[in-house]
Order: sequence, then structure tokens, then C-alpha cells
Amino acid sequence: MLCAAPTTVVKAQVGSGKTTVLVHKLLAALACGAVPERVAVLTFSTHAARELRQRVARALGDEVASRLSFLGTFHAIALAILRRRRARVEVIDPEVREDLWRELIAAHGLRVCYRKRLERRLAAPRARGSRFGAMKRPDDLARLEALYCEHKRARGLYDFDDLLREARAELLEAPLEPPLEWVLIDELQDTSHEQLRLLDSLAAEGTRWFAVGDPNQVIYSWRGNAPQSFALLGRRPGAVTLELPQNYRSTATILRGAEHVLPGRRLVATRDCGAPLRLLVHHDTVSEARYLSQRLPELARDGWHEVGILARTRRQLAALELALRGLGVPVHSPPPRPSLAVRWVRRLLQSALTPALPGAGSTAVAAQLLGDEDYGLLAPRLLRRAPGSWEALLEFLRRKRPSALPVEEQGALKRAIRLCARLAELPGWLATEPPPSADDALVQLELAEAIGPTRARYPEDLRRVRAALEAWFPKLLDVAPDRRAEALAAELCADPAPAPPALRGDADGVRLLTFHGAKGLEFRHLLLSGLNAGLVPLARAAFKPTELREERRLFYVALTRAKDTLELSYHRQPDRPDVAGEPSPFLAELTTVTPDLARPPASGERPFARGDVVEHRRYGSGEVLEAGARVRVRFAGGARTFLPRLAVACLSRADADTGAPTSGA
Repeated sequence: MLCAAPTTVVKAQVGSGKTTVLVHKLLAALACGAVPERVAVLTFSTHAARELRQRVARALGDEVASRLSFLGTFHAIALAILRRRRARVEVIDPEVREDLWRELIAAHGLRVCYRKRLERRLAAPRARGSRFGAMKRPDDLARLEALYCEHKRARGLYDFDDLLREARAELLEAPLEPPLEWVLIDELQDTSHEQLRLLDSLAAEGTRWFAVGDPNQVIYSWRGNAPQSFALLGRRPGAVTLELPQNYRSTATILRGAEHVLPGRRLVATRDCGAPLRLLVHHDTVSEARYLSQRLPELARDGWHEVGILARTRRQLAALELALRGLGVPVHSPPPRPSLAVRWVRRLLQSALTPALPGAGSTAVAAQLLGDEDYGLLAPRLLRRAPGSWEALLEFLRRKRPSALPVEEQGALKRAIRLCARLAELPGWLATEPPPSADDALVQLELAEAIGPTRARYPEDLRRVRAALEAWFPKLLDVAPDRRAEALAAELCADPAPAPPALRGDADGVRLLTFHGAKGLEFRHLLLSGLNAGLVPLARAAFKPTELREERRLFYVALTRAKDTLELSYHRQPDRPDVAGEPSPFLAELTTVTPDLARPPASGERPFARGDVVEHRRYGSGEVLEAGARVRVRFAGGARTFLPRLAVACLSRADADTGAPTSGA
């Protein structure tokens, strides 16, 4: 029986079928005569929107699904409204927005702290939070925000937050005609204050509301989530609140464990107890990867996609992914975040190929790139009053006297002058025959040296930059010489930071995700890795009750992605020095965990010893000559040296008599 209340709020437990309920409510509304163009369905992710549209298409046909013009994420619907009513709406890509912040900071000499967390800091006031931490004296964040807003207004640009505010302003000035009949909301707990205000402006007096969500899955409060969203909708006239208490996903054992993470929450299981939970202790990431290389094939009999590995941070996943790939385990992981090095190189090329970068205004782009905080070659003081083009900057730098500079800056000045000269000549160089390749560009612009060989992340930066160049330059092969500069500029704008092919993942590989990234997904077999004190919960949340509660909810979300089996692990020797080699305090609360402990290696135990027979996938069998700070192995083609962590990832110990690979340390 369908609820006929004008507003229905459904509080649904994890795994209770929230999306299915929302789809059936939508289908029922359409079956009862609702016009598709007058039904709004708002979701939290594009994946959820795509799934909803596909379900409607399967039930009612593609024609009806295509008429649901207000089905999508909040930002997608806001953008659609603005494009209907305004002549020009240009949205700033998040990556371009971060570049713009950096330009404004450099151009105006702003003092801004916590630059890697600018998005959170700028969003904090809208989320009714602080500007990020306590500082002895305030920085120039408010000035940066004002300059950013002024820059957007002057050029007619919008970021994602602007879309919501501007769409609401349009609707308040001229409401939708005809008015909406229904507003349906998925994942109500994830809505922000701005999104709720947009909903109010979307609806008319006779609009009916239906919303589903789980109050226990609020994990995005830093984005401005409105924790009172359920109460706000529940106070509307004639509102009815319903509950979906049963979980159809997880075994009873998994749910009992999840209950202990959020005391006072009662989860109703529909499945039997199933397998017990397992708690494992590993020496470090590499030893866990070696264990997983044997364990995962057992779990993946029905396909690798049925297995998920979750960790709290992307950094943990990157280390685990590297080790698993070295052991031949197929991995499917989300694309990495855009590399700062790739972004810097892209902007170098763009600035040399276009008169002015989009959104750069009158700032000296070339000088900003040379004085970049992360990859710049020169100190900002050497670039004061510097001109904007590479040709003018080249003459500006040539007038400086190297002898007046400290010794360490004299070499940097010479490299900067060479880079300016090469960039000034870039359009002409691109027109040479044969067409330049990615390797040619790497050498011509001396990028391998420019991105800093002494940096800790240099190998990864170089690999990312090379992969980006290999994605951009081959497309010039079939372009006329005099059009290559224009073609490369267009390619850089179309694909700002291609992910390295090696990191795109196998089509059917074990899924590696963060706790946040796994929300809304489920896996038959789930492994939670790196559950150490200081990571789960994060150390900064330990003394902040609000953040600690959110960390609990996040761990609860991670646990409840599992359907059949759940394994939890922590490391005796974590990769980060600020993380303790002790289990998360949340693990002690999982009283249903089976104490099935893997034996951790002793603190002095090495993965290999001199005389061990090992196997390498490329070099074949070999003998360990040295095992200490480095592992040196003699193969048939010569000796090779490995760092210890890489050695464990790419070498397997073999039986000295048979030569068969074994599990190793």
C-alpha cells in the first residue's frame, strides 16, 4: 500500500534497499499519472542517477526515461536550470579552480596556510565550521575568497557552489512553470544546507515530497551536510516518517559487529550468522600484499569484482596497489587524483601556446609558474614585477646578475633562462619535422630536471609527466606542421591530466577503494586494511567529539559494505611515522570478531636472507647476494639491486631444491 502523505520521509537502515524503494515510488508516481517533465529526482552521485534512469527505462521504456529532465545530481539540475535561463554559463573545473587559487595567491602576495586543504577551508564557513584549525594570527584566506569571487563575477564563471546559489536565485525570481508535481530525494543524509534551499525553491505549494536516507551514514559533514535534514522535512505539513529496519545485505555476524561501532543502533538481520569475522596482524603493507596474493584467489572464484579492499586514505591504497601489482594480482582502482607535476607541465605548455590562459586575467602567468610553490625554479622575490609572456620574462631574467645571487640560486637561474627560451620557441619547435614525440618534449624542455630529482615523489612525478606527454604528443602525428601548436593547445584544454594507463585498473580486478569511495557499494568478500590507531579514527579527530562521531559512522559504513565475509587487519610497522603500530580503538569494540591472528614477523626479521633462491617475473631465478639496506640478487643476465620494499613486492622466495616459488616472509 502506497503512502499518500504530501511528504514522506523514509529512514532506512544500511542494506535495506533504499534505492529500490525510491525507484518503486517513482514508478508508482508515473503510473498514477505524474508527468515525467514535472518530476524531480535528485541524487548524490552521477552513478546513482544513471542507475535510476536505467531502472526506469527497463520498466517503462526509453521514451519515458528520456523525459525525466530533472533526474540527476543537485549540481546537474542546477546547471540545467541556469542554461535554460542564461545565455552563457561556464563552469570552472575543480582542477582549474585550484590553479586559479594558486595564481591569485602568487599575484597578490597573499599569506595562506594549509594550502593543500583550501577547498575544505573555504567551504568551512558555509558548513558552519571554522576556517580550519587555530592559528596564532589569521592569514589572508578571507582576502583570497573575495578576490576569487571578484574574478568569477568579472568573467561570468561559476563553480559548483555557485550553481546551487544562482539556480536558487533564478527560481525565486521566476518559479518553474508548470510547477513540479513530485520531488524525490535519494541519500537525504548527504544533502547540504545549500541543496536543501535549492529544493525549497524547486517545489511549489502543491508539490509532493518523498525522501530516503540513513542518519547513520552522515560522512560528509565537511561539505556542509545538514544533519537536521530529516527533521526539517519531517516538520512539513502532513509529513509522515517511515522506517526500513531490515538489512538484506550482510550476515548477522557482520551486523552484530557493526552495532558495536555505533552503540544504541539495532540492525535487523534477515540472513543467518555466516562466517565469523577475522582479525589479522601484518608486519607492513608488503607482507599484507603477499598474504593477499594467496588469499584473494580463494575469494575470487566468482570473479575479482566480488572482492573489495578498503582503506581509510588514498595513500594507503597506493602503497597496497603497488605491492599487489608487483605480485601479479589484478587490481581495479579509481583514477588517481591529478598530479601536481602534470598540472604544472600542462600549464607551462598552455601558457606558451596561448596568449593568455583562461581565467588568468592580467596576472603574470609565466612568472607564477616559475615561482610555483611546488615546482617553481626560482624564489618569488626574484620574480617581482616580472612580465607575463615567456619572451619578455626571458629578457627580464637575462638582465639579472648571477654573481649577485647565492650559489644555490645561480644554477636555478640558468635553468630558468633555458626553460624560458625553450618555451618561447615552442610553437616553432612543434612545426619541425619529424613531428616531436613525448620523449623529445621531455628532453627539449628539460622536464626531468625541472620537476626536481631530489624530491621524495620524483619517480612518481616523472612517470606521471611522461604518461601525460605520451597521451598528448602522438595526436600531432597527422597534423600539418603549422597547425600543431593549435592542436596541442586544444588537446591540453580537452584532457588536462590523463591518468597513467598503469593506474586505470584491470576490467575485472579486485576493487581498491577508500571508506568514502565505497559508499553505496557492496562486496561479497570485503577486507579492511590498515586499521591502525591514528588512521581509524584519524589522529586529528581524537579530541574533537564531532569529528570522532563522524569517524565512527565512516567505519560503520565501511563494515557494512560486506555481504558474506569480512576480514580486518592492521600493521605492526605502518608506512607513516605518525601512525602507531597498534590496532584501532574501534577494533576493541567489535566483540564478535574471531581472534584469528596471523603471526606478525619479528621486528628484526628480514624478508630475504643471503643465499635465498628467488624468482622474478622478468629476470627469472636468482640467488640473493646481499640482504640489508638493499637486496642484491644475481640472475642469469647479471646482478640486480632492489630496495627492500620493492624486493618483497617483485621477488618470490623459491625452494632451493625444486625452484618452486613459495610464500616468502
